[in-house]
This record gives sequence, C-alpha cells and structure tokens, in this order.
Amino acid sequence: MGRHYQHNGQQQGGAPRDHRKAVVIDTNVMIDAMVGWLDRKEQRQHEEHYRALKLPFPRRESFAGPQDRRALFLLEHCLERHRVCHSHATMKEFVQIALDLKNRTRMPPTQAMRRIDFINFLEARVTFVEPARSSLRCRDPKDQMFLEAAQGAQARFLI
Repeated sequence: MGRHYQHNGQQQGGAPRDHRKAVVIDTNVMIDAMVGWLDRKEQRQHEEHYRALKLPFPRRESFAGPQDRRALFLLEHCLERHRVCHSHATMKEFVQIALDLKNRTRMPPTQAMRRIDFINFLEARVTFVEPARSSLRCRDPKDQMFLEAAQGAQARFLI
C-alpha cells in the first residue's frame, strides 16, 4: 500500500513531504568527518582557554588532515541540503569503528565522550531507512549494506 499525497505536498496524515535528495555516506567518509569535527572542536576550546586567560594563544598543531576537513565540509553540506540516510546496520558499523569497539582498546574518557557527542550529533540528523534488496552486487561484501541502504532510501548519491 503506497502513501497518498495531497496536492500541497503533504501526506494525508498532515506530515510534510521531504523533497530533498537522499544521500548515503560510507563509514570511511564519516570517520574522516568525525576527525575533522573533533579537531575543530578542540581548536575552539584551545582558543577559548587562552582568551579567558587574556593571553595570545600559540598555534596549535592540527591532528586533522586535509581529507578530514574535506569530509567534514561534505558531511555538513549534505546535512544542510540533502537528506542523509542510513540503515541501522550502516550506523552500527560507524559506531563500532568510531568507538573502536572491534579492537576493544581503551581510549581516554574525554576522547570517548567527544566521539559519543559526534555520534549523537549525527544520529539526531540522519534519516533511518529500511534497506532494500539490491540487484547490484558490491565487490566488497561488507559494503553491500550501503548499496541496500541507498536502494531503500531511493538515494541519488552514495558517497
């Protein structure tokens, strides 16, 4: 049973129809964006600390590379102008890698909390979709879930 829309672009239940293009973003791009986000957040805290002490702040060495800053720009652009979609499986993979749960290494609590902040930031802004079986097959079977999420979201882009 399909959804029926009235002429004003709203579902009959009254919810507005989302006309933004759907985008699915791969875990590697999201990890790079997270590194860029964490670096920018740390830079701002560094500057605020020195401003509060009324001291000129020394240049802080950035741990984010150019690809991290580009990925962050891309993610922010997509969140602002498109509908970023993920399935629960693709988000689970991102969270596991972001928190390094597979290797079970211990990270400092402040670093873990910052990563959790980013995860919460992201989860509040993405649209979760049901994956759909795709006739396309990915060379890497672990990436098949991204094709299926893109198919389920009827995504225009898979980044």
